[in-house]
Amino acid sequence: MATTHYETLEVAPTATQEQIRAAYRRLAKLHHPDTGAQASHQRMVHLNEAYEVLSQPDRRRSYDRELAGRGGVAHQTVPHRGATVRVASEEEEVLRWLKEVYQPVNGALNRILKPFRRQLDELSYDPYDDALMADFQAYLERSRRLYTEARRTFVSRPNPSGVARVAEFLFHCLNHLGDALDELHYFTLNYDDRQLHVGHELLRRVAELRRQATEAASRIPGAR
Repeated sequence: MATTHYETLEVAPTATQEQIRAAYRRLAKLHHPDTGAQASHQRMVHLNEAYEVLSQPDRRRSYDRELAGRGGVAHQTVPHRGATVRVASEEEEVLRWLKEVYQPVNGALNRILKPFRRQLDELSYDPYDDALMADFQAYLERSRRLYTEARRTFVSRPNPSGVARVAEFLFHCLNHLGDALDELHYFTLNYDDRQLHVGHELLRRVAELRRQATEAASRIPGAR
């Protein structure tokens, strides 16, 4: 009897979102009530419950943390295409997450936050100067690309329980950053100083959350 959502879908905890989606479709077709298979209705209930959680990155990360907390993820072997796959230990997953998720996201945040003060100071000389505004808009476009890539990186892997605090800070960082970039973009369209102020304050909050994420990451054993 399956005890985890991964076992229900017959995939490894390291499965990609595409693999999870493909597994669900295969099993749903096999166990659909129309096939007349015994107990297929209950099987479909479990499949739907598992897919509902694992198909959503945020819910999957939360589930993984819960599973790791009761010893259901680390150091286990999971059936996968007729073989067994060794799941990385919690420590290995933490270090990999720091390298492949935290470091690039943190770097992108730095590349957005660091030049903002200079961009704002230059624009303050004359917000109605076309050249200064063009420079500021170019900065926002670069920042938007960095932000989009950072979000894509952040959801690319489930975060292990050992980095929960770091991931929480980064999650809020990215949410506030998206709002800040929206406010600053609206400012360039209508020159409403209130939106410039809101965007500035949101970026202050992003910087503070990034600092907290950095401190939390530095306390993880083995982190560089």
